[in-house]
Amino acid sequence: YGMEDAATVDTPCRLPGEISEQDKQPLDAADTTTFRSITGSLMWVMNACRPDISFATNKLARAMSAPSRADLVAAKRVLRYLSGTIDFGICYFSREYLSKHDPTRAKLHYILMSDSSYPDDEKTRKSTGAWFSAIAGGAGAYCTQLQSITATSSTHAEYNALAECAREALFERDFPTELQFNPGQENPQRRTIYLDHQGAIQLSKKQVFHTQAKH
Repeated sequence: YGMEDAATVDTPCRLPGEISEQDKQPLDAADTTTFRSITGSLMWVMNACRPDISFATNKLARAMSAPSRADLVAAKRVLRYLSGTIDFGICYFSREYLSKHDPTRAKLHYILMSDSSYPDDEKTRKSTGAWFSAIAGGAGAYCTQLQSITATSSTHAEYNALAECAREALFERDFPTELQFNPGQENPQRRTIYLDHQGAIQLSKKQVFHTQAKH
């Protein structure tokens, strides 16, 4: 895509901000084809070994039908990010190795995480939910997607993401046995899910009734 000598960037997407009217202009046929090709390639890389570009790639995929100049710039930014982090990937280690060389990461040996924005899609006002499943110190499965319903609060959005993460946890209950993987002292039937929103945490522990839980 002619980005071999482009300057690298530290993040796959820029901070939210105003987009000029010029950047909102639709692409011509040639640039639209280029944008779709870049996005398709990024989706393959994301699914293969780069969960760190999931959010940026997901936002690009939403513009596949009618991309603008701003969307093409955003797609090329992800390429610039990948160029500067070409050695990044997913590594799996035994618990014994992590306990010896990286004790902090050893604690993340067999867990799940969920998170959500609120709301980041300007057209639908929907939120983007994400979950991440760690197995053997690396990403076993991960997903970033626009939530199917419109959340009425950040608690609502975070709780929806947590629910999707819990569904993945149920799906993975028998996974270690099928792979003949021994998670050590961890109980594969009970996995910890981490999230950073107190409202969703309390709601998951106790179905309290208040204005943010009417969904």
